[in-house]
Amino acid sequence: EKIQQMILAFSRHIRYIFQDSMDFVPLGRELDHVRNYIQLQGLSMSQPPRCQVDADPRLLEFPVPPLSLQTFVENSVKHRAEDLPLSIEVKASVLQNGPDTYVDLAVSDNGPGFSEEVLREINSPLEEVYTGHHVGLNNVKKRMSLIYGDQVMYAFFNTSPGCVSEILIPVQGEDWKEGAV
Repeated sequence: EKIQQMILAFSRHIRYIFQDSMDFVPLGRELDHVRNYIQLQGLSMSQPPRCQVDADPRLLEFPVPPLSLQTFVENSVKHRAEDLPLSIEVKASVLQNGPDTYVDLAVSDNGPGFSEEVLREINSPLEEVYTGHHVGLNNVKKRMSLIYGDQVMYAFFNTSPGCVSEILIPVQGEDWKEGAV
């Protein structure tokens, strides 16, 4: 039964990754993919990760680039503390800053956090040449910058324990209520 569950979760994972013409997906679909990824990890790890999703229901149809949140979750799994069960929280909310509206997508975990060197690198402006490190995080930053320009904001920081990876996507006017950019 466990093997069947793993095969089904893996096939859903591969299908999501390799679908064509996915410029954007509804946030709800990205969150389903995150849940599937966590299920897949849980089936293959001795201490399954826990993942709590807290998403504003108004945002479930909001279009996001595929694998945006999943990349942050994957980073949490990859860099987890080996000696304690991994706990991940995924949040999606609407932030209002004066006349500006943002969709705030954040993934936090209870892992060891980012080193100071990594924090400097991933919080700095994008460089054209990849160093081979932090490719996933840099890819998300680059894709978001190509789509939203200099209006997109991101922050990577440590908490005690763990770290947070966060993207703030600009939204025009009241469009977030309809799930459109």
